[in-house]
Formats: sequence, C-alpha cells, structure tokens
Amino acid sequence: MICSTESSDRMVWLFAQEKQMILLTANRSMKGEDSLEQVIRQESLPTSLPVITLANVDRIYRKKISRTVC
Repeated sequence: MICSTESSDRMVWLFAQEKQMILLTANRSMKGEDSLEQVIRQESLPTSLPVITLANVDRIYRKKISRTVC
C-alpha cells in the first residue's frame, strides 16, 4: 500500500497500522465516512497502534505542519 497527500484518512491509518507506525496528527475530525475518527471507531482492534492527536500544533511548531507523504 502506498499513500500520498491525496490519500484518505482511512488509507493513511491502514498504512500506519500495516507498517506498525504510530500516527501523529493535528486533525482528527469526524466529518465523513473516511474521517480519521470514524476509521478508528470502525477499524481499531486491541492490538492497533495508537493515534496521537496534537491539540494545538502552533504551540509545538512555529510553522504550519503539512500532511507527510507515506
């Protein structure tokens, strides 16, 4: 599986789980069937790796963070 900046949240989450990566995000909305929050609720298992959501990215980084290409 390959993901890009055009990938849905579902594809990114599945990629992270497949590669055993912890997902770090600043966006965890529940808008749409493929939103990250919806994907976690539908796909998460007890063995799934966590998703860490940053509440205020600007406090951590002075410049805007963009979605990383996997």
